[in-house]
Amino acid sequence: MSFVRILPRFALASMILMIIIPYTLMPTWAMRVYISTSGVATMFQIGGLLAFLILASPLILKGLRVKHSNVLLLGGAYFLLALATAPMGIKPLNSVIYTILMLIFILMCMTVVREGDFSKSLALSNRIVTFVIIGIMLAFPYNGSTFGGIQPNTFSKSCLTIFCLSYADPSRFFRIFAKTVAILAVIFVTSRSAGIAIILMYFVSAVISLARQNSMSKTYIASLWFGLLVFVLFGLFYGINPTSVENFFYSAIDQNIENRFDAWEASIYGIQQSPIFGHGFRSRAAYELNLSDYTNLKAVNAHNGYINSILDVGLLGTSIMLLLWITEIMKNFKALSKNTLPRSSRNILMCFTTAMAASLFTWLSEPLTFNFGNPWSLLLIFAIFTSAEVRSRGHQIRTEQASGTNNVIGYLSSSEARLPS
Repeated sequence: MSFVRILPRFALASMILMIIIPYTLMPTWAMRVYISTSGVATMFQIGGLLAFLILASPLILKGLRVKHSNVLLLGGAYFLLALATAPMGIKPLNSVIYTILMLIFILMCMTVVREGDFSKSLALSNRIVTFVIIGIMLAFPYNGSTFGGIQPNTFSKSCLTIFCLSYADPSRFFRIFAKTVAILAVIFVTSRSAGIAIILMYFVSAVISLARQNSMSKTYIASLWFGLLVFVLFGLFYGINPTSVENFFYSAIDQNIENRFDAWEASIYGIQQSPIFGHGFRSRAAYELNLSDYTNLKAVNAHNGYINSILDVGLLGTSIMLLLWITEIMKNFKALSKNTLPRSSRNILMCFTTAMAASLFTWLSEPLTFNFGNPWSLLLIFAIFTSAEVRSRGHQIRTEQASGTNNVIGYLSSSEARLPS
């Protein structure tokens, strides 16, 4: 088998592994802070991106065929806006460089999903992250809030990643095994947002399963319940009064949540300074607030992807991205409910659809938007920008299979016609 087929299969898995490696080396909170702030984690993230680009590079020879209008139009508009508004941001050079890197990464992602059975790449990534999580659970004791040895946010998002990736795994054993590991880890790590996201992913897969059975009445009812569930969970997770939210979950005040609500107010102030175009793509971490009430906040981090996105690219850029995001969810749902794609394509789309639907919620507590330092964020990028490629390739495979079957039938028919009576 040629390198063109072998190397790209390891591209995504190698990148995810490089991202989570530094966070497995942190037995104490002090080490977590050091790894996160010293640049060590950033070096591994850059290494992961380079590994992905190098391993996926053989596919460049096949060329890029960006022909899907919604991704080309909305995705292109998003990144053109990010590049055009970068000079108005706080760190123009950083914004331009990060935007270009993200664009290159997405174009390579769109190429990778066209090659062979991409579900094998997702399955490989699923198994690697699953065994890393198990290793962390065995190596470090439970300390009451999170497992030692990994940054809490990365750990919980890694659990969500394997839960989603398991949908694309061709092995029934690993599908069940990964989901079980993810659920147990989230329970012990006491991650509220990850736990709720898993519930939402389960409901999404159940609704798609009902639609696939052509039971539209049940599908509409389930969709209604799903919408109601999202509304209720939203109210419980982010109520008007943070103290009441904490009392609901723990009967105690969580200072971390209160600080996030303070950051919400600071972020809203920052949005008011540049509501349409934001402060530059991925530069809001450098945005320092001048209000005396928030002098303790060195950088605005509302732990909310929507707010952080508006700070980065403004209301215009965030609206464009959400339009593409929701459109791809609806198109995937339609493709899955019709049940006309090959199994491998359906598995990939199920993985991507659950990731996109759950991320609509996790962005309520996600401190970052699109970035190279979180496996859950990487999966979301793949889902939004490559779902169209997966659907197109699935239709192509099904058409080729149908054409081959027709050719065989035609050949047999002609052979029978030539036989002597």
